[in-house]
Parts: sequence; structure tokens; C-alpha cells
Amino acid sequence: MGSIVSVWVSLCTYLQGTALLAVLGALIVAVLRLHYLLHRTEQPSLSTTPAPEVEHPARWSA
Repeated sequence: MGSIVSVWVSLCTYLQGTALLAVLGALIVAVLRLHYLLHRTEQPSLSTTPAPEVEHPARWSA
């Protein structure tokens, strides 16, 4: 049992340096991407919403 625990501890310490950094980096990148996309989509949504409204009167007049 002692050898299994020592191997598990060694694997955990080795993986913590790589896996935790990779997971934290991925989470930070994902949060930054979502934050950037949310703020980026807010501006085009305001400019694209009136566009269909302008097209409808043009179709009715034509």
C-alpha cells in the first residue's frame, strides 16, 4: 500500500506542474474569449437590429 501511495503522490506532484497550469491557462483563455466575444457581439447586435427594420419598408414600397 505504501508503494502505491508514493507513486500516486509522485504522479500528482508531476501532473500538478503541467496539468494545473494547462487547465488554468485554458480556463483563463476561455473566460477572456467569452468576455471578448460578449462585448464584441453587443456592438454589432445594435447595428444589425435596425438593418432588417429598414429593409421591410423598402420591400413594401417596392
